[in-house]
Amino acid sequence: MVCLNSAPCSPTQMPMRMRPARCIHALSVAIVISLLLVVWWAWKHDLTVVYLDAVSKSNMPETLMVDPYLVKPYWTNTSFASLPDLKQLNWPATEYSPVPVARIDQLTGSVVAHPPAFQPVFSRGQRALVSRLLALFAKVLSTNGLGDRFIINAGSLHGSLRHHDIIPYDDDVDVCVELSVLPRVIELFRVHEPDYVLYTEKNRGKLYTRKIPPELEQTDAEYSRNTSKYPWLWPAVDICYYTNNETHVYEFGANTWRRTWLISEFYPLLFRPFGHRWYPTPFNPIQYIRTMVTQDRFCFRPGYSHVFEMSLKLHATPCQNLAMRFAFVERFRVDSRSITFPPGASDHIKQLVICEERLILQSPMDQAPIVFHALQLPVHPDLAMLDTYNYGKNKEG
Repeated sequence: MVCLNSAPCSPTQMPMRMRPARCIHALSVAIVISLLLVVWWAWKHDLTVVYLDAVSKSNMPETLMVDPYLVKPYWTNTSFASLPDLKQLNWPATEYSPVPVARIDQLTGSVVAHPPAFQPVFSRGQRALVSRLLALFAKVLSTNGLGDRFIINAGSLHGSLRHHDIIPYDDDVDVCVELSVLPRVIELFRVHEPDYVLYTEKNRGKLYTRKIPPELEQTDAEYSRNTSKYPWLWPAVDICYYTNNETHVYEFGANTWRRTWLISEFYPLLFRPFGHRWYPTPFNPIQYIRTMVTQDRFCFRPGYSHVFEMSLKLHATPCQNLAMRFAFVERFRVDSRSITFPPGASDHIKQLVICEERLILQSPMDQAPIVFHALQLPVHPDLAMLDTYNYGKNKEG
């Protein structure tokens, strides 16, 4: 037993009734210091990563089955039990806007403005709402044989690749649906009116809720709001359309030019994580993204607000500058685990490789990163060695 002055405790040093309290306190301090030293040593030696690898691999089958990741018309034919349960993973704490953006103050009549660059736009209720809208869109299509006729798109696809989730400072959720099935989609959503509204134009669409009731205007209730001069409300799912021929897929937009992808870059669709759910994505998602927007080491706050449908000042910062605030996905190709393709799989599908995607948050002073979770997925080879903070290149080595 050790006293505070590190000398042995004895009856001559203190009264008998004081010895136990002081010695117990000293022992408690010693235990705390020892635990802190253990945590520090583990941190410096990257035991966090080793621990997560051990946990993730202990629950993995010896072979990765590709079939559950291939998107099918009816998702009831997908063995989601064979996919990792995203709800059971460790996730970083979500940042929210402290107040609902676009809320009208009942006393002053002022409107809560679009937040500054790289600050969260969604309040807690607004983020829950866009997640619910996307889940509804997927459910309606996938239960009616259209589950392979849409993808998460643009910023949402980018979010799946970078964060396994919504980009922390994004202001909408994006999907793209095959133009030929749009009439059927419109028909299917009629049964959800008036609680949910599918608004469509020639070149775009929106999915949102009925307008927030006046008595709930001051709250963070999960309703869309009238925020612009346009007829749709926000928060909303932004919907674009695509079409294809035998060789290419085309975005059907209002512009005279159209983004174009090789059909081999687009199909077959693969499930990827987006928050707590799996959603369809293009076969080669990084090539799809690079065709949409030039990729480099910068992260952008776009120069447009989907809240108020107006221009904003474009902001850019090296993604590495955000690495200690937001968790990013880092990747490693895995050649030590076998991969099994469905019977009759084409050579095109057989080019998929296994990639371990780790959601990490960098720490100061060159300490090991915090690793929230790790997933092993079948991905296109272009994605497997993608640099964590520069989507214009692959990692060295």
